[in-house]
Amino acid sequence: MKLDDWHIKLLESLALVLAIAMLRMLVRRVVVRRLLAANFGHERRVIASRAFNILYVVIALAILAAIWGLEGKQVLAFAASILAVVGIGFFAQWSLLSNITAGLILYFGHPMKIGDHITILDGENTLNGTVEDISLFFIFVKSKDGVTYTMPNSVAIQKTITIHK
Repeated sequence: MKLDDWHIKLLESLALVLAIAMLRMLVRRVVVRRLLAANFGHERRVIASRAFNILYVVIALAILAAIWGLEGKQVLAFAASILAVVGIGFFAQWSLLSNITAGLILYFGHPMKIGDHITILDGENTLNGTVEDISLFFIFVKSKDGVTYTMPNSVAIQKTITIHK
């Protein structure tokens, strides 16, 4: 029995789904180990997992489009349309987007982690305390006297932060 073009595309699509599932398992193990070594909490692992899941879906959709014969121009026009709509929506909420971006930078690229004693230098408003959490929008710092202060991530990323070991 000879497989026609439709069956071959279907088998390639199935192979792609299996490959993405295996890639997801491998990357998940590495990411979870890294996050545990950096002493990040459960909610941080959930956020990282969601971000990677979105990446897997985007990659899978791009490869599926190629398998099923969509032309690059069609895919690019669709992606540009979606990005334009999302961009307009985020432009209205620019401060939210900048806080999310800064939160991801603090989360993945900054040596500060939850539990560290830090000083945020901000002129007369210098803040001393222990990092309780780094969310998508705020960094939470608990001072010696038990008061928890919040600072927007977009502001925290612009300030000098010293980490006391």
